[in-house]
Amino acid sequence: MDAQPDNWYYVYVPIEFGGAIVIKTHWQQALDSTIAALHANLELSEPPFDALRSAKRLGIEVAFDRSQRARGRRKTLAGQQSIFLRPEDRPERVQWAAAHELGEVFAHQVFRAADWSGTEIPPRLREQIANLFASRFLLPTATFAVDCVRLEFDLPRLKSRYTTASHELIARRMLDVKPDAVLTILDQGNVTTRVNGYEQRVTGWQPEERECWRTAHETGLAQLEETHGLAIRVWPVHEPGWKREILWTSPHGDWLAEEPFEVDEPSSIA
Repeated sequence: MDAQPDNWYYVYVPIEFGGAIVIKTHWQQALDSTIAALHANLELSEPPFDALRSAKRLGIEVAFDRSQRARGRRKTLAGQQSIFLRPEDRPERVQWAAAHELGEVFAHQVFRAADWSGTEIPPRLREQIANLFASRFLLPTATFAVDCVRLEFDLPRLKSRYTTASHELIARRMLDVKPDAVLTILDQGNVTTRVNGYEQRVTGWQPEERECWRTAHETGLAQLEETHGLAIRVWPVHEPGWKREILWTSPHGDWLAEEPFEVDEPSSIA
């Protein structure tokens, strides 16, 4: 923890739910406070959090446009804000696109909460903030952190509660609550993501991870193994013609790996 940036702060989940720690930057603090105020205004306290319905309640017109290339775009005509969304096969993608556009609408509030002193907002930074806003709108920290611990970081149980968020989005947000875990996503047997909660790319596999993944990939059944101080869980998200597995590796007890994970330097949002 000592090596983390000075602008990181800590939020503690109530001890009755395990006392987990959520580690965040000042940007994430600004996002969480903005979203908490928005949810309170919309009287949203329990999941699922519906970005489409919320946009309409805020007076924002929502329309679908099959011709647009982007998942979502925002326009203001004669003072009326509108969100245009591309139809998608999965409703979670539409929810995320709508939440992202809400992030664009409320970006100025986030930057104000973060004490942004610049006269202009770099487009890349604004886009990153909108992405983070979308994740936290659908999976707000105060509620999601408690549920992660209460439901023991079980992805299917969390998905059944947060139905507007995808499996991948939920798994990535789980890292915010347990940053020492390692999230691995495999598509068609290829690793597409392997990171920890400190935004470090993780290299190197434990043999037990490979064996759990192989079993889940071949059988389509979730796997759980606790060995050598590691808790390894694999959740298959299979559909016709496509196999994805989400692997969650978390240390517990006095863990000392014979082949420790290697990490790259963390990336920064700003």
